[in-house]
Amino acid sequence: MLSPRKDYRQASLFRTKFASKAKPGHPRLRGIAPFDFADVLAALQKAIDANDASTAYTKEGTFHNGKPDNSHRKVTLEEVATQKVDGAEIGTILRFSYLDPYAADPGKQHLINGNVETLVIGPDEAGRTGAHLFIGRTSASGPKAGTARCVLEQMPGLSRSKIISNIQETAQRYLDESKKPTYQYSARKNSPVLTDTANLNIRHYPEKSESLEDDLKDKSLEQITFLGPPSQTDNLGINGISEMEQKIVAKVASTHKKGSLAQRVIEQSIQVAKKMGVRARADFSFEDDFNRHTQRRELDLDKTAFSDQLFTRIEKIVTGTDIPSVYTSIDPHVVAELVKLGTTDGYWDA
Repeated sequence: MLSPRKDYRQASLFRTKFASKAKPGHPRLRGIAPFDFADVLAALQKAIDANDASTAYTKEGTFHNGKPDNSHRKVTLEEVATQKVDGAEIGTILRFSYLDPYAADPGKQHLINGNVETLVIGPDEAGRTGAHLFIGRTSASGPKAGTARCVLEQMPGLSRSKIISNIQETAQRYLDESKKPTYQYSARKNSPVLTDTANLNIRHYPEKSESLEDDLKDKSLEQITFLGPPSQTDNLGINGISEMEQKIVAKVASTHKKGSLAQRVIEQSIQVAKKMGVRARADFSFEDDFNRHTQRRELDLDKTAFSDQLFTRIEKIVTGTDIPSVYTSIDPHVVAELVKLGTTDGYWDA
């Protein structure tokens, strides 16, 4: 996979909410107080200081629940920094790295003599990329109250879901118990009321793009996934499994991946999901500057027309200066562009 252009990136816009959820095995409850973002940041810094801010994935891409080793693909939070303008805090920058011991050896070619060279990744080495995430201040009022604007630099291996998973899993390990919201529950009917601390549940909502039909000209519909409610009883007889995710993955034929036929697949999938009483999401692929990307979108079942289904908003950023594909510190040129996107109201829906 070739690196992005030296002075160019794309960034995705979304919102986050640092919500709470009951622990596994407890009743599902609403109304638990959210986490304080400052407490989450403090926990993340503790993890960085302890060199314990990584989440791991297997060679096949499956999440690894445990300490990573050199056989795993790893997403690591490496740096957190407060952003200020004229002394006023406007948000936070988080810098991540992605290590892939299974990455293909990159290559290059001399433009004059045509010599081709492969840069070999050794047995004790891994391919590496990096990305920045800007998290703005949490909205205190209005229709988006309780959410924060986020702008993520798009780089291979560092999807929004992996970044959010890293923040959530890392912060959960290092949050002080006294900083966690509490909730009350009863294990059974007429049993005593118990109190426990909540788990962090970072919700993320894509900022919708303005023109889906224009977006789809460059994207291919790959599959539709139907997601049923988790089963808390069928655990395959495995001790320690709290719930099972039920899903059906429907691959899209090559003849129906673009254009009006892809639109029809989405519209029919919405109807099927509504009849089944389940959720549905669509996976798309697209290429940009020689890189292949995937994009996942939850389908809105209340909007049956394809034209009402919108993707995450993607914006281009051009720094005017060379940007490394491997970061060892926060890059001020990239950060300036991310902050601009995050703080300019014209890019956001209210």
